[in-house]
Amino acid sequence: MVAVLATGRAAAQSDSSWVASDRSARAALVAGDTLGYRNELLKLCDLLNGNPRVVLRLARAEAALGHRSSACEWLGRYAEMGLGLDLAADSALSAATSDSSCARTRERLDHNRLDPVDQAAPVFTLPAPEIIAEDLAWDSRWHRFFVSGVRSGQVLCFDRHGKALRFEGPNQDSLWSVMALGVDAARGRLWVTTACLKEGARWAPRDSGRTAVLCYDLGTGRRLGRWEPPPDGRARALGDMTVGPDGTAYVSESIQGAVYRIAGPADSLATLLPEGTLRSPQTPAVTPDGSRLMVADYALGIAIVDLASRRVTWLDHRRDVALTGIDGLYLSGHSLIAIQNGTLPERVIQLSLDNGLTRVDNSEVLQQNTRGLGDPTHGTLVGPDFHFIANSGWDRVNEANPAGPMSAGAPPQIMRIHLNEEP
Repeated sequence: MVAVLATGRAAAQSDSSWVASDRSARAALVAGDTLGYRNELLKLCDLLNGNPRVVLRLARAEAALGHRSSACEWLGRYAEMGLGLDLAADSALSAATSDSSCARTRERLDHNRLDPVDQAAPVFTLPAPEIIAEDLAWDSRWHRFFVSGVRSGQVLCFDRHGKALRFEGPNQDSLWSVMALGVDAARGRLWVTTACLKEGARWAPRDSGRTAVLCYDLGTGRRLGRWEPPPDGRARALGDMTVGPDGTAYVSESIQGAVYRIAGPADSLATLLPEGTLRSPQTPAVTPDGSRLMVADYALGIAIVDLASRRVTWLDHRRDVALTGIDGLYLSGHSLIAIQNGTLPERVIQLSLDNGLTRVDNSEVLQQNTRGLGDPTHGTLVGPDFHFIANSGWDRVNEANPAGPMSAGAPPQIMRIHLNEEP
């Protein structure tokens, strides 16, 4: 989870015009021009397909202008997305929404923030509480799970019941923080990304900002290849990945905003989307026909990449659907399963798509506000069930001293949700 900002139009974000509007809005805010700030946010909201972060900024801007009814209206839109807010901790918004006319919105924001939705069952608990569990992959050939460790720099292996198994390949390479995992059971490959992060036990100043992709034989653990972007002094983190039906590994780089692909162990690291195309790309998902790549952008939503032309469009959705803050993204039939750890509340949702996989028709919350959910990160599909990492440990890291001791807490847990095709 290495992250850095939508009735909508499918191509609303296909250009960068929103960047200029965002820059103008921030300049107006710094200059104390609240009205100008609000007006730029209105443009930005349209360009970014009702982005929930912009909606919340608009509520605050209207409150600062003394427009109480408008502030309440924007907060109502925010609440419609299923998102919550602690108004008591925001004095400006609390005062602006104190009228009885805004009572329903206040109640809904609290309901979203606090009320649980619980469809998940625990499967097993990881034995290492300070691993910082990042990714989970299922090996359908040998019926085992792989779990990546950010702090430990390891790839752990378990059977479906949580019994530890031996798989030494990646652990012999002295990797930095281990991030993404991708299993290609048909070809017997395990893909792994690693990045030199301060949260990792193997962080070293000389390697800071370096990152790599590795590939291993699923049976023997033998390393089949290693790829690293050319060093140019800028930090990168190859953080999330997926493997397509043809065996191609697609890897996102969340700091500079690029997406790469590797066709196989004999291939090179090729740029699919150049740096700056996306803001903070996270987990990709390949469509069943292998023609398109859906990429969660933590700040902007879900990009759809045509793999032949490399053209980028954006997944369309109603204004009551929030697609920001997605870390893990998985395609199951006509549904996307998304793990949102950049929203309040953090949650697991199911998005029902149209037949063309270009628009969200419906959405359902599968898990939120439960005691063991903690900071969820990634998951994997095993038949009709979605398994995911709960209570990863990221929220126990000391931001002021990432390499220092983590706060006390329960260890990460693997949980399971039985999926219905349509939410």
